[in-house]
Amino acid sequence: FDDENRSVMLEEEGMALDLGGIAKGYAAALAGEIYREADIRTALISIGGNIYCWGAPKGQDAYRIGVRDPQGDAGDPLLIMSLTDKIIASSGAYERYFEYEGTIYHHIIDPQSLFPATYYHQVTIVTENSGYADALSTALFTMSYDDGLALIDRFRQTYPDQPIEVMWVMDPDQVPSGVNSVMSGEYAVVMTDSMKDYLAQ
Repeated sequence: FDDENRSVMLEEEGMALDLGGIAKGYAAALAGEIYREADIRTALISIGGNIYCWGAPKGQDAYRIGVRDPQGDAGDPLLIMSLTDKIIASSGAYERYFEYEGTIYHHIIDPQSLFPATYYHQVTIVTENSGYADALSTALFTMSYDDGLALIDRFRQTYPDQPIEVMWVMDPDQVPSGVNSVMSGEYAVVMTDSMKDYLAQ
């Protein structure tokens, strides 16, 4: 890394940078800026798991956004969120994966083990900044619940003007001791306190 020149050099032949963990959120933010500059009052922008809810549909108070069931098809919601002027971003083990000798390997790698992360089936973020939402949903997917909660606490202290809520979807036996969860289908769902406010009635 060269901080002065804001550049990076990859030393090994064949190395490459993959911005997939943040690029979609950045693209959604750019699209949202274009809409706002054009004085468009309501829009729903969906870019690969990142959904920007700008305003609300005519005659309604908010957009209704389904959070995908990790074992279902794209149209099968685990929960429905009611959102306006927010970004919702999910990271999960169900979009890109392959199976080898009976084991499924997905694309979100735990930097400690260098194997696919196994803490959760899905992590969903709701906030107002799509770049943060995209990056944090991926990062939290690779962290234990306690480490992830600590990261969110640091984020809130660093960016107090950026509201952020999190939902973790995991197996029931993965819920940490003393942490409240609710069951949705076969999954245990753990949420930060105000995430519950976004659940559609």
